[in-house]
Amino acid sequence: MSFPARAGAIAATLILLSACGPRDDKYNPTHFAVVGPVVPAEVVLPAGLKRGETFGGLHPSWDANGICCTADPQLDLPVSKSTTGPALHAYVYLAASQAATRLAITFSDGTKELTAPLKAGFAHAVVLVPLSLRAVKGVIRVRIASPSGPFTLVSVYFD
Repeated sequence: MSFPARAGAIAATLILLSACGPRDDKYNPTHFAVVGPVVPAEVVLPAGLKRGETFGGLHPSWDANGICCTADPQLDLPVSKSTTGPALHAYVYLAASQAATRLAITFSDGTKELTAPLKAGFAHAVVLVPLSLRAVKGVIRVRIASPSGPFTLVSVYFD
């Protein structure tokens, strides 16, 4: 390797290492501490939610080892929408007894959509956002209903 190439490689390595920067003594990448309720990122939490409380049929997890979030058969959640994308995505976990269920999703304008049948285990439901709400950005109320009973909501977001 020529001197200019070697010098460039050394400089790039130093820049990459310095970009990481020093960490204080509290930083520990092997330990994750939960300091509040764990819910999907786009779900807007009510102020002052306390451990053990539910909202809109959602039971937030307060444990780093738990999966988020157990849900009643009927959810009514405020979901942040920052895009004009055409779809709402919901990732859920369904028990074996809930195989081939469909989720009924109702938007704040009253439009109701049914998902395709979902299989047991981790499932991904996608429904189209009504035209009246596609350009809207902000918080939109979304109702998710499971005719086969409670389920686990892993994620919900607009895209």
